[in-house]
Amino acid sequence: MRWGISTTLCKDESVFDCLDDIDNFFGIELRLRQPHFDYEDKEEIKKLKSNLKKRDIEPISVHMPDKGVNIAAEDEWKRMFSVREVEKGILIASRLGAKSIVVHPGGKREESEIGASLKSLAEIVNFSKEWGVKILIENTFPGDLGDNINDFGDIISKSHLPICLDTSHSYSSGDASDIIKNYRDKIVHLHISDNLMKGNDDHLLPGEGKIDWVAFWKEMNDFQGSAIFELMPALNIKKRISAIKGVIKEWEKEYLSSS
Repeated sequence: MRWGISTTLCKDESVFDCLDDIDNFFGIELRLRQPHFDYEDKEEIKKLKSNLKKRDIEPISVHMPDKGVNIAAEDEWKRMFSVREVEKGILIASRLGAKSIVVHPGGKREESEIGASLKSLAEIVNFSKEWGVKILIENTFPGDLGDNINDFGDIISKSHLPICLDTSHSYSSGDASDIIKNYRDKIVHLHISDNLMKGNDDHLLPGEGKIDWVAFWKEMNDFQGSAIFELMPALNIKKRISAIKGVIKEWEKEYLSSS
């Protein structure tokens, strides 16, 4: 298993300001969010690649831009705009050397439709093949297209794409076990975080919420993909990363080694 940290942990500041706190025990998943990272600037991309290489930090994956992006939009102009934004993310992943990009199958349910999502994904996959970047479909938080086993399963079955399983999202929807049971062989990437189950997308450190992690890892037996800690911004990033390492140490001692 490859452990990583999403730069959501410092998304309210420049990604360069938090790299010193991330040692090479972890790889990163880069959040494409301005001004956290100016993904429109080629020099900024080169600078990040150089900084990661200097610190020996692996760019595991990139998360698609999320502001104003909905690849399942009913409005064709917005759908096409969203596809182009994801394609920018693919180019950035390729330039950084990241092997994959995480994509949401849609935005707000009332503004999305499965047919539009599948159309967009087909276009995105064709583009991604030219650049050697794998598309990973992430289950969404309740309220967005892809937030339940029926819609998400339909999209996965028809697109034939691998899955990024987000624990905060899947446990909030109540579908975590069903997704794992039905699509375990397609799950290659995890977004790890906890949730209080009070209707918010909390993205807490495991142990701060109500997810049963023993049961989760039992269901995910012998997972060999990437596990990215996707936590909300922290005031003290170094302290938060130390706490993440503590969680990993406990997991490996208690049940990962025997999964």
